[in-house]
Amino acid sequence: MGFVPYNKFENIEFITEEGFSKIYKANSINDKMKVALKELNNSENIKPYKDLNESFDSYYINEYYGITQHPITKNYMIIMKKEI
Repeated sequence: MGFVPYNKFENIEFITEEGFSKIYKANSINDKMKVALKELNNSENIKPYKDLNESFDSYYINEYYGITQHPITKNYMIIMKKEI
């Protein structure tokens, strides 16, 4: 997926906060799928890699679809498969 604009998600709902991140559930408008959005605290000033496949090691993140950016906090959010 790469970078996905935040407005491509709907029904965004806060789930929990853990350590350095907040977890939300949402629906992807284009792909009609349920996803989890992991907002990385204080990440607004980092520069994501151009090749997103190299920026996140699959050992740590399963079913990674891309990233988005929260419009208010400007924090980056990892788009992941929503677990049941």
